Amino acid sequence: TPGEGVDVSALLDDVLAGRREAASYVYPSHAGEQQRWFRAHFVPLLSGERRGAAIVYLDITDSVMAEKRLFKLAHFDALTGLPNRMLFVDRVQHAELQAKRNGGKLALIFVDVDHFKKINDTLGHLAGDQLLQQFGQRLSNALRKSDTIGRMGGDEFAVILPGIKDAAEAALVARKLLNALKAPFLISGKDVFSAASLGIAIYPDDAGNTELLLGHADAAMYRAKQQGGDSFQFFTSAMNENALEQ
Repeated sequence: TPGEGVDVSALLDDVLAGRREAASYVYPSHAGEQQRWFRAHFVPLLSGERRGAAIVYLDITDSVMAEKRLFKLAHFDALTGLPNRMLFVDRVQHAELQAKRNGGKLALIFVDVDHFKKINDTLGHLAGDQLLQQFGQRLSNALRKSDTIGRMGGDEFAVILPGIKDAAEAALVARKLLNALKAPFLISGKDVFSAASLGIAIYPDDAGNTELLLGHADAAMYRAKQQGGDSFQFFTSAMNENALEQ
């Protein structure tokens, strides 16, 4: 079956009618766990006044898989498998455009592992990597499918909450994320307790562009960390007061 949006009959008709010198399209042909991609190439065949076409099929699986590997290396974190900073920022920008078109809001949450350096120094770098992997997985499991989580580097993660109604909804998600981290992590056969500091910024209330929004969420996260961790802070002080009252 050809790729979505490709009208194969129209391509072939164009080649037969001389409107195209050649045409091609790529399509997948998967069977079970085996995945393969092919390129079908149409070229005209002329015999006197009669016009025909030859169809050549090429197996391009290796090149497609190589492109997929390169894309993954460039856009996803090797340790956790989550979107890296570059892809995450791109998704923030897309979410902002969507919110702007719909007249809606989105929340950006920065997440930093509390006392990660102490855990890393005490148990070793391998244990630290295991903690980050499990940390990212728990955060992912606590989110909706429409939300996006990425690893920003080191022990920092970030979350996009598109389509939120208000700051109170963002606070509910922040509490859910903190609760997801309460149970001990099993690291190298040992129970390890950890928590996180969260900073929240709202678009467009706190910032009208990606760079400012990221900076404000980061600043709010550091405020939460300075207050002892295992908590969240909004960038705007008024939002903090409302969350505290609730």
